[in-house]
Amino acid sequence: MASSNALHHWRVIGPGEENILEHQYEYNPNPSSATKMSLALKLHVSPQNIGRWFSARRRREAGLARASRKTPEQLSLLEEFFKHTHFPTQEQKGKYT
Repeated sequence: MASSNALHHWRVIGPGEENILEHQYEYNPNPSSATKMSLALKLHVSPQNIGRWFSARRRREAGLARASRKTPEQLSLLEEFFKHTHFPTQEQKGKYT
């Protein structure tokens, strides 16, 4: 078994490793935690890095942007809301998305 340090090594996923992940993505675009851990150990990267890769890959396939900037109006609304609660519920979050 690999040492725990191997799981915290933040390195870039290379082209050969991309092929392995692409193959797994074609089989299942939403791998389980166990599968991500197995891939992380095989590729010597963190499971979080594997999860990020799959998340980004799903977004690319769906044609979604990586991120979007908030408008000044959205920022103002968020700042006002944050003054009242630092930990909104799921219901509260849904109102402002």
